Formats: sequence, structure tokens, C-alpha cells
Amino acid sequence: MGSGVQFATTTDGVSIAHRIDGTGPSLVLARGWLTHLSHHDVLPELVAFLGVLRRHFRVVVFDARGNGLSDRRLDRPPTWDALQLDLEAVMEQIEGPVILWGSSLGGPIAIRFAAANPSRVAHLILDNTFADGARLATGSAQRSFGDLMRLAPSQPHAVSATITALAGTDSGTDLDEGVVRLRQAIDPDLLLPFFALIPATDVRAEAAALSVRTLVLHRTGLRTFPPRCGRDLASLIAGSELVLLPGRAQNLWEGEPQPALDALGAFLGVDLGRLPAPPGSSAAQRDGPVGLGAVLFTDVVASTATTNRIGDDRAQALLRVHNRIVRDALAAHGCREVKHTGDGIMAWSTSVSAALRAAIAIQQAVARWSSEDVGGEVLAVKVGLNAGEPVAEDDDLFGTVVQLAQRACDAAVAGQILATATVHDLAQGKGFVFGAIEHRRLKGFDEAVLLWPVEQSTESGEDSDARDART
Repeated sequence: MGSGVQFATTTDGVSIAHRIDGTGPSLVLARGWLTHLSHHDVLPELVAFLGVLRRHFRVVVFDARGNGLSDRRLDRPPTWDALQLDLEAVMEQIEGPVILWGSSLGGPIAIRFAAANPSRVAHLILDNTFADGARLATGSAQRSFGDLMRLAPSQPHAVSATITALAGTDSGTDLDEGVVRLRQAIDPDLLLPFFALIPATDVRAEAAALSVRTLVLHRTGLRTFPPRCGRDLASLIAGSELVLLPGRAQNLWEGEPQPALDALGAFLGVDLGRLPAPPGSSAAQRDGPVGLGAVLFTDVVASTATTNRIGDDRAQALLRVHNRIVRDALAAHGCREVKHTGDGIMAWSTSVSAALRAAIAIQQAVARWSSEDVGGEVLAVKVGLNAGEPVAEDDDLFGTVVQLAQRACDAAVAGQILATATVHDLAQGKGFVFGAIEHRRLKGFDEAVLLWPVEQSTESGEDSDARDART
């Protein structure tokens, strides 16, 4: 539920714009600079990313002083202490401990707040940020970028293009539109004072003093704050979790957002699911027949009985393990998750061989996890595969091809992969081994269906990949 834009006043008299949307535990996002609350309604990637989070959390976003809808004209240049007051003013509007998320320049602000107010922070998330600004660039590089910031009032297009390039934003972004957004976010004469805060940053002592559970996310191709910034930060925070993400975009919702969303969900103990396809993308336009490929279903065996036996929290933890294993296997073999089904996942691949390899990887990973789990719980999963030409609508797949894949999954037993005759026939000569044929009566199908168990020790590695490329 959106509450619209509200305003809080800092102890030094600055008006800070913020908004609260969603329900659930409070998640407060601090970004530091270059923000405007209206962008949360018009930028498709940001709208989609925060929309997923708002289904599970009460998301709080705000514009720091000098930015967006907050007071734009400042009596004095911004300082880290002043930016700290902005966050404190917003936190005064929120009850109880929060999930605090510091992104980019918001990272040092969040670190300082969490160190000084540990009882107000239940979890800390830090993404694409840093603790020691002096190590980021040489003095000459800092001076060169500072000289560019000075040109913002007279040459906004050059400044906007440079910031866009450094931030890893889509190079296809319209330059005039970028200038408009930059001016909406911050007055040109404030760019240099905010940039000057970066080399003066040193929150290493505060990071080392943190006592809250912390997740550090960092993109491996980031140019503004190199990956070593994330590694250095994680090494300072006792017990922190470091996740290195693909891509080079500064903002988690740009570039390759799904791995970031998956990491956030795993850390917070929530299955956030998949991001919707952006309007105009090939995925969003995927209606009608999608061509020949394979549909894969997974299902956690006896999930209801397991929940009744071990309780909601432990059962949900098992489901998160399943989700992680399946998504890792799908990503490794180029398959696409279509949707989460509650107790399993439905996926699609244009390659039958890739879907088979993903299925085998899933069962092998589940078996390894169950054998290594010291908690005594065993995760049991079954997998079903069918091939054909399903019909796509609203980024989902439908038709007999999908229904038969799901029924094959239903017919499997724990630890088993069952493939239909179509999959079996298309996989011939590609290194896969199948067990004895089974004739099964499946719900919704009048005649018996032929199913083949897939053996999980196969030769479906690089050689079969090469064969796929030739066929």
C-alpha cells in the first residue's frame, strides 16, 4: 500500500522527502545521492525490482538533502554527518528494527547508522559500495573527475554521458532524457560537493564494529567501485556474507537484476521469485508458439507432510535449498525459469540436452546436500521432462506439452527423473542413458504414456555440448 510522499525534518532543519510502500517488515533503502522519488514510478527496471520487494516488505525510500524532492538548496556543502541526519530523520518515522540497505554512496551512511544503533537494525545489506574512499582512485584521477563535475552547469550532456558510462547503465539510454533525470535528481552545482565526499570516506572502524547480520553484494564488472571494494568491506565485517554478482551496472535493478534479487531473497529468507519481463522486451512479447524445446518440472516430495512434521520455518528453509539448487542448475545449463509452483519450479529450454543436463545436475546436487546436511533433514526432489512446442502467453507456457511434463514429474519417485518419449527420442546419440521403459496412466490422459527414467551418471558433458552445437 502506498502512502505517497511524506516529509521529515532533520535536527538541523532540512526537509527530507520519503515514501513508504508495501507491507511486512520495514526495509529502508539509502542511496546517498542522484535520486528522485518520482523515478520509482517511471523507471521500468526500478519499478519492477522494488515491486517484487514490496510484495514481502514495507519498502522505505528517501531523497537525501540536495536531491530529488528533499530540500535542494543547502546552506553549506554536504557532509557525511549531515547525510547521517537525513537517515536518522527517516528512521524516526519507523517503528522497530528494520532491514537497512545501503547502496552506492548510501553504504557508508548505512554502516555508520548500524554501528551506532545496532538495536534499530535487524539486517544490513550493502551493495556496490565501499568503506575506504582514499583507495578508490589516484589523486590525478580524482582531480580529473572533479574537473568534469565542475562543468555540469554548462555541459550537462557530457557529464550525464560520463556518469551513465561509469555506472554501467544501458548505453542506449537517450542522452537528453539522461540530462533531464540528472537535473531532476540533483542541482548541477551540488555534483562536485557530493563527489568530494567519496575520497574523504573512511568507515572501516565502524564496519569492523558492526554486530548485525550483514550481506555484501558487489558486481564483478563495476567501474565506479571495483570488486576489491566489496571484498575489503566483507573482510572487515565479522560474519558477513559476500556475494559477487555478474554485470557492471551500479544499481542492482539494472543490467542483470535477477541474481541480485535471488541473493536478497536467500539472505532475508524469502522466496522473491522471478522478475517480470520489462515492457517491450523479447520475453514480454513472447506470445504464441515458442518453437521446439523442453519443459522441466521439479517438485519437493511430501512437502505438506514434511511441513507438518518439522514446522513451517524448517520446511521453508528446505524449500529455499531446493530453489537455490534448481536455479543454480538452470543458470549453469542455459535454461529459463518460467515460474515457481509452490513446491517446485517450472523451467524451459530450447535445448533438450540442456534440460536433461540441468535435471541431472539438480538431482546430483540434492543428493550431495542431503548427504552433507548436519541438521538431519533430507531433501527429496522429483523431476519430469517433456519436449514439444508449448504456447506462450504473459511470459508463461501452456498446452499439452506443459501438462504432460507436469504429469511426468507427478509420476516420478523421490530422486528420480522421468522423461517422455519425445525427450527420449530427441536425446538419442547425445550421451544420455535411460532406464527401462515404463507404461504409466497419467491424470488427464486417456491412454498410457511411455516414460523413461533418466540415469544420473551420463557422459553428457563437453562432448555432448559440442554435438549439440553441430546438430
